[in-house]
Amino acid sequence: CQPQEHCVAGRCLAMDSFCPVDEEEPDDNPVWAEEILPGQARRRSICRATDVDIFRLKMTSQTSVTIETWGLYGDTILSLLDSDMKLVAQDDDGGEGEFSRLGTEPLAPGNYYVKIEENGADLPIPAYSVIVKVPTPCLPDCAHRECGWDGCQGSCGECADSQQACYYCRCVCFATCEAVECGLNSCGA
Repeated sequence: CQPQEHCVAGRCLAMDSFCPVDEEEPDDNPVWAEEILPGQARRRSICRATDVDIFRLKMTSQTSVTIETWGLYGDTILSLLDSDMKLVAQDDDGGEGEFSRLGTEPLAPGNYYVKIEENGADLPIPAYSVIVKVPTPCLPDCAHRECGWDGCQGSCGECADSQQACYYCRCVCFATCEAVECGLNSCGA
């Protein structure tokens, strides 16, 4: 094939003939970066050797993220950059096939950039998708509970009376009749 052509299914095709430039171009500079929201998949293409796609990711609270690319074919490198464009994390081939998947430790609140490029900058990716995922926060639920598990990783408390035990999230008295011949047991009954 000639320069600016690629072999596809045994035929030489001009890059522009099978790799339409996505409507969001230019998006290869942080100034032009479009915001990507968690859970929102975006579809893009990488058609030129110098083409990269950059998204702005705003973190409002400290949390970890998973960023993933996928498509029919392609080989992406996925980079997470801080607000000064310094590398925080990077992945090549951690996703399906030669696509990328990047998981992070909790990130501090602030602005970050997600950069996607073709590995080797030599083959176009006519279509791929990217998504940012954040874990769903667990909200403790102690309504109608006196004790026990809060539904997350904590507790709704413990029973104050030494004669009580937590039974289905309620403090229940377990009577002991030791040394009691008649009359009230240890629960007052």
